[in-house]
Amino acid sequence: MYYICFDVGGTVTKYAVVNNRFEILTKSTFPTEIKAGADLLLKRMINKIKTADKIYSLAGVAVSSPGIVDCNRGMVTFANERAKQFEGIDYRKMIGEETGLSCWAENDANCFALAEVLHNDKDFLIVTVGTGIGGAIVIDGNVYHGINNSAGAFGQMRISKTAKWEEVASVRGLVEKAKILLPDINNGEELFALYDRGNQSAKKVIDKFYYYLALGLVNLAYIFSPPKIIIGGGITNRPSFYCELSAAVKAIAHPAYFGATKIEISKYKNDGGFVGALVHFLKM
Repeated sequence: MYYICFDVGGTVTKYAVVNNRFEILTKSTFPTEIKAGADLLLKRMINKIKTADKIYSLAGVAVSSPGIVDCNRGMVTFANERAKQFEGIDYRKMIGEETGLSCWAENDANCFALAEVLHNDKDFLIVTVGTGIGGAIVIDGNVYHGINNSAGAFGQMRISKTAKWEEVASVRGLVEKAKILLPDINNGEELFALYDRGNQSAKKVIDKFYYYLALGLVNLAYIFSPPKIIIGGGITNRPSFYCELSAAVKAIAHPAYFGATKIEISKYKNDGGFVGALVHFLKM
């Protein structure tokens, strides 16, 4: 059986056709452009579904979405100030009515977590680093949603008197800070390319980025004392990311409290959203 899975991001929406063995058959992207409104996003998603359905005879639609998601209703109940247009999107109802296919949605970081559970990890935290920072808590193989469906909203942690964690340790936050010193920078890839060439301005902002990212991870380790904290998101494709982050963590972590907690990169890197969305779909 074949399913179309969407990983909706703040900047780009990724989509893939995935079979019931969680194998990705084909994948692509389109701009999310959420500022243009939810209707445009849904229209694009529905077009991709209808096109794929002609080829694969789809059995359903699975969505990984930003925001607080009521996973039992398939809709976004809250989105923060950077992407308010996500709030109220009822993926299950709107996509179901337009395509005739069953659709379920879950929070994006929770989807990453569900993908990792396939590999028999039972207790861990997920931290996804992208436009913002998402998180998930997995206990005995189950995602803990909390009373408000918002458990794991690590990006909302206050990391300083003035900033949330995702404002200083997301890729978007990194690029925004970099533009103060390097106004011609357009994205993280360009910034890291300068960093690798020894540009001192790039080094200054990236070193601070790693410091704040490590600081948040150390705090999570102190609070939860988990066996693993698994990192997901496009930045993990950087070959030296793990070593650079590990060095930043080691520089500030107290060994007695950080203890045996391991930092690992997601097995799916940037594809966990697809797979986890399907895991959630098949559970419903």
